[in-house]
Amino acid sequence: MELFTSLRPSERELAALLECARTLQRPTKVARPRFEALQKRAADADDVRDIIAACAPAEWDQHRPVVTVGHADQRAPRWTEDNRQEAPRDISIGRALRRLPDPASEEAAQRAHNLMEAYAATRLGVDDDTPAKPVQVDAVSVRPDSPTVYASGLDYDDAAKHPARGRCLVCNVEPSECDRRQRDGLCEDCRERGRPGLDVLPVNASRATRIRAVCAYRLAHAPHPLRALRAEWTRYTRDEDRRVIEDWVSRNVRTTRAVTLPAPRTAPERSRYQVRAAA
Repeated sequence: MELFTSLRPSERELAALLECARTLQRPTKVARPRFEALQKRAADADDVRDIIAACAPAEWDQHRPVVTVGHADQRAPRWTEDNRQEAPRDISIGRALRRLPDPASEEAAQRAHNLMEAYAATRLGVDDDTPAKPVQVDAVSVRPDSPTVYASGLDYDDAAKHPARGRCLVCNVEPSECDRRQRDGLCEDCRERGRPGLDVLPVNASRATRIRAVCAYRLAHAPHPLRALRAEWTRYTRDEDRRVIEDWVSRNVRTTRAVTLPAPRTAPERSRYQVRAAA
C-alpha cells in the first residue's frame, strides 16, 4: 500500500486509525466512497485491513458525523488588538456617515417652532377663513355650516346656481357664461338678431324672481301661452319651483270657465214590430 509503505507497523496502524477518524467526520455522501476506496488500497496489508474493517460503520444510513467540541478557550474569538480590524463585526458595507447637525439649522427650526407657538396662543379659537354666506332660497335661509344641512333636504348644488341659469328662451340653446351675465335669458345670436328677452334682472335676484319673469315672458311672447307655461312647469322638478309657477299662473292668467252643455236628447228605441204596426 502506497499510503503506509514507509512506516513501521505500529505507525501504520496509527496512521490508518487517523485516516479513518478523519473520514468518519465527513458527511455520509463523502465518507462512504472514501472509506470504500481506503479499503481497496489496504487490501494487501493485513494489519491495516483489519483496522479499517473494524472502523467501518455497519449501516451507513445511520452514520452521523461527530461534532468536535473543544475547550472554551479554543472556541473564543481569536481577535486581539493587533488584528481586531479584521473581525467580521467591525466590517460594514454602505454605512451612512453620521454628521452632526448644523447649529444654524437647529436655531432656524427653533425660531419657526416658537413662531408657530406664539401664533397659536394668540389665535386660539379663531378661524382665519371668512364665514360662509347663508344660502338664500326664497324665504329659506340656511347656513352651509349648519349641522342640519343634510337633514333639511335642501339641494345646495342646485341652490348655488346662478338665478338666470337656463337655456335660451328663443332657440333653447345653452348660453355661455358671458351671455348669462346679461341676465336677459338670451344667447348671443338671438340678442344680435334683436329677439325680445327678459327684463334685466337685478344682480341679487332670487330663483323665484327669475321663474316669475320667465312665466311673464312666455305669456307675452309665446304663440300658445298656456301650452308654454305648462311646458315650463314640467321642466322644473322641484316642488318649490312648480308652486311658484302655479301661484303666478293663478294670479296672472285668466281662465274661462268651461260651459256645461246639456246632454243630447235621444228618441226612445222602438222595435221593428212597432214600426210595422204604425205603418
